[in-house]
Amino acid sequence: MATKGISALPMVAILACVAGLSSCAGGETLGISVTPASITIDQGGSQQFSATVTGASSAAVTWSIQEGASGGSINAQGSYAAPAAAGTFHVVATSVADTSKAASATVTVRAVSVAMSPASSALDQGAAQQFTASVTGTVNQGVTFTIQEGSIGGSLTPQGLYTAPAVAGTFNVVATSVADPNV
Repeated sequence: MATKGISALPMVAILACVAGLSSCAGGETLGISVTPASITIDQGGSQQFSATVTGASSAAVTWSIQEGASGGSINAQGSYAAPAAAGTFHVVATSVADTSKAASATVTVRAVSVAMSPASSALDQGAAQQFTASVTGTVNQGVTFTIQEGSIGGSLTPQGLYTAPAVAGTFNVVATSVADPNV
């Protein structure tokens, strides 16, 4: 299939280039994706992200957080640390080969909540009851136990062991999150 002075091999190469014009001139469309694309995480938690770059000579990316420091932090290797506040934030991977190309992942940071067990208890005067608290939405599971009415409402250990006072009444044991003292 040679034609005047053109060998078959270069002709095939020329035809392949014409058929795939965008890839011949290095104009293949650059694509970028972030994995995972969406996560829900506790306050103070961490997550490893990865980026895939296609159509570029370099697969390198720079990492950032769209909302800035209030959205947490991320290092050059894609390791993300969630902030100590709830919200929705965006981790962004930007191609080093073409800084106009970027992809993002959505990060939902959960709000802190505290649940107590038991939720209520009827005790005789001087009797004891162990209370426990479970914390969600943060990696810090610590709580501070207090009695809302103060010492007149009985006594309480830091571990949640309540002892009823010598007087009758209704008293409130409160567990407050160490990570978020408003909860």
